[in-house]
Amino acid sequence: MRISERLNIVNVFKPADKNALWVRVKVEGRWANRPTPYKPGEEAKAEAFLAEYREQLLAAEAAMKGRAGPVTVRAWGARWLEKRADLYGDDARILNLHIFPIIGDALLSDVKPRHVLELVETWKAAPRSVRNRYATLQSLFRDAAGRGLIDSTPCIRRRPSHLPPIEDVDSEWRSGARFRKREVELLVSPCEDIEPEATVCYGLLGLGALRHGELAALRWRHIDLEREPLGEILVANSYRRRKTKAGKTRCMPIHPVLAAMLAEWKLSGWVALIGRPPKDDDLVAPLPATRVHFGPAPTKGIEGDCRMRTRFTTWDALRRHLVALGLRHRGLHAFRRAFYSLAEADGADRNILYWGVHGRPADMPGQYGESDWRRLCGEVAKLQIARKTPGARLLPGSTEAGPPLDAAQPSVTPTPRNQDIPRPVKGIR
Repeated sequence: MRISERLNIVNVFKPADKNALWVRVKVEGRWANRPTPYKPGEEAKAEAFLAEYREQLLAAEAAMKGRAGPVTVRAWGARWLEKRADLYGDDARILNLHIFPIIGDALLSDVKPRHVLELVETWKAAPRSVRNRYATLQSLFRDAAGRGLIDSTPCIRRRPSHLPPIEDVDSEWRSGARFRKREVELLVSPCEDIEPEATVCYGLLGLGALRHGELAALRWRHIDLEREPLGEILVANSYRRRKTKAGKTRCMPIHPVLAAMLAEWKLSGWVALIGRPPKDDDLVAPLPATRVHFGPAPTKGIEGDCRMRTRFTTWDALRRHLVALGLRHRGLHAFRRAFYSLAEADGADRNILYWGVHGRPADMPGQYGESDWRRLCGEVAKLQIARKTPGARLLPGSTEAGPPLDAAQPSVTPTPRNQDIPRPVKGIR
């Protein structure tokens, strides 16, 4: 039975001991009195309030799959995540760790701008992390307002002054947030400390200049190793989205070293990982569907016997491999930055590399032709990268690769992420 058939709203009345108008409602067989912000003599406004309340209940039914009554932040957040199931991002983690523990039990209509400000003040994290959390919260309330669950979003939209400026906590970090050439060569070379699937991922990130979402969504039909003068990667998707982060489909030449890695991976490595030869629609760098790193078995991104990798899976693997090789910590995007800087140091034209790394420039009419493709391939081929022999390691404090070390490597413990301690926001019931 729909809410419109269960809901019975009686007219406005004034209790004897109250100096305000109230309404009496019956939802799912239970009667309840609800106060209005109006006083005797404002019956017309109270009737409008009554109609608005009914519309909110009907909106809750439509948005919450038939659930009646007021909606909490947690209940709407769970429904909101269901609608975004095809988008691989941090929304679920942000909501579960940084939003639900504090305002999850509050009614959507009870969250005001001041509560959002107090919530933001509890986030002790880097500026970009705070802004990412706020963007998720903003989207959550924006969609709730669009579906009629609330009148307006409590999140300030334009240039919120309560957010920290976009800057690095450590001003010296960004200058070193890239890999040196010898480090890239070690990470893309056969090594007993690095799984073969991780080596291929690092090759696609460092020699193919892919974003991680583009790497995760890459399928064998997107790779053409036969094109001349270099093979081609068609970059069209990011995770499960039908477009890239920038919304551009682009063609990236395959560096000769990366081409050899992909050919070897397709012939033997992929088969050893999954247990069968790959098909055109299979992911290039999947995870086995049955592999579980921690927690319950994953249900998201399963495609038969394969599973699409997430950014945290690859980031966790990179952190372990950097420790095993005695290298300092860097993030996944450092590969993409390294491609630019290393290719440019070897004589490549950064403006031409832009075509493959970011897509067709806005002032270039149509797709670039064969002559432009050959120019782009020529610039990519200028990057001088050589894979190392198995077992090579980076000598501590050096940028050159040395022979395998018998002595134990110094222990490097990654700095754990700061975890917020949830504290309830005052004024929300």
